[in-house]
Amino acid sequence: MSTELTAEKVMEMGKFWGGSYLSRLAPEERLAGLGTEERLAGLATEERLAGLDTKDIVSKMDHQKILAELSIEEIEVYLQRYKGSSK
Repeated sequence: MSTELTAEKVMEMGKFWGGSYLSRLAPEERLAGLGTEERLAGLATEERLAGLDTKDIVSKMDHQKILAELSIEEIEVYLQRYKGSSK
């Protein structure tokens, strides 16, 4: 009995065997060779930051750049709230 192998059948077989092979690998092995952007693609911000310490995240930020992107009004509102909560 012979079966004709079409491009579609070959792709289907590749997906099946590739998925079977990949499912047996450790996460580190599956991700080996991928860049940071590829590893994080599709994750929400909360998922990207999960497990990280807030102080560590904030320490890596460019505070001058963040402040430069805010309007004076936004900064004043924050300062008023901060002054009100520290009393």
